[in-house]
Amino acid sequence: MKGTADQLLEQNQPVVHCFLQPMPLGVIDCLALKFGEFGRAYWLEGLSVDEYEHFGPVVLFRTSFEQARQHALQAVDERWKANA
Repeated sequence: MKGTADQLLEQNQPVVHCFLQPMPLGVIDCLALKFGEFGRAYWLEGLSVDEYEHFGPVVLFRTSFEQARQHALQAVDERWKANA
């Protein structure tokens, strides 16, 4: 079974580095209209300081980070105890 990556490799198109290229404003506006949280995060006045801590994407990132940190600490503790 082939997936999208296989199809892209078969096409063998040139790699175009566009990460640092500015995004057209039409694309930004479209994303802001379709995804309200994108606009709130993107625009300078989109979020207040008080809203930031409870903003959905921030909560998701923080929760994921805290869980990964806890798992790492547990793994270190288990290895420490196993080698003691």
